[in-house]
Amino acid sequence: MITGIILASGFSRRMEDEKLLLKVDDVPMVERVIKAAHASLIDEIILIYRRDAINALANQYGIKAVLNPHAEKGQSAVMRWSGWPLCVPMCQTVVNRWCVTTDTIVMY
Repeated sequence: MITGIILASGFSRRMEDEKLLLKVDDVPMVERVIKAAHASLIDEIILIYRRDAINALANQYGIKAVLNPHAEKGQSAVMRWSGWPLCVPMCQTVVNRWCVTTDTIVMY
């Protein structure tokens, strides 16, 4: 089984706006990642969220959503809290791409 983890609990401090909800071609960034993950070979998708609007998108696509209780501690904190330390490089690489595609996910 292949599990994909979408880290979507950041604060977008430098952006001064919720960048995960900013639209590219009329689709929020985080939704683009969810769609690409669905279209890939990933068997299970887990979305780590902080904001209710992002949780709502996870619910819309029927994927597991987990509230990040340590979002203020940064991206690596969720990996320490969750027990998934080995996936940090892959998750950061995939999530930080501007436009994640099915090919991007399969590449890893």
